[in-house]
Amino acid sequence: MSYYSLPARTSTGASAVTVGWHRLFATFVIHVQGANKATLVDRGDPYDRITDPQVVVTTAHQWALVPPDLADELAAAQHHCFR
Repeated sequence: MSYYSLPARTSTGASAVTVGWHRLFATFVIHVQGANKATLVDRGDPYDRITDPQVVVTTAHQWALVPPDLADELAAAQHHCFR
């Protein structure tokens, strides 16, 4: 599993934004926490499989400051796990 913590945008109410590739579930994931560790977004599991890293990046843009190469980093993490 490869995960990246992103700096949350202060205006969104998010306190933590994590994205990554979950090898066991074969999905990209995004988890956004708000105040008191309340879950605001939790996507990427066996029932909500995300196969395109751009989906995670687009969602992350709503909550966090996203580096321009994040989709490439996530794709590389996905392919690295299959070697």
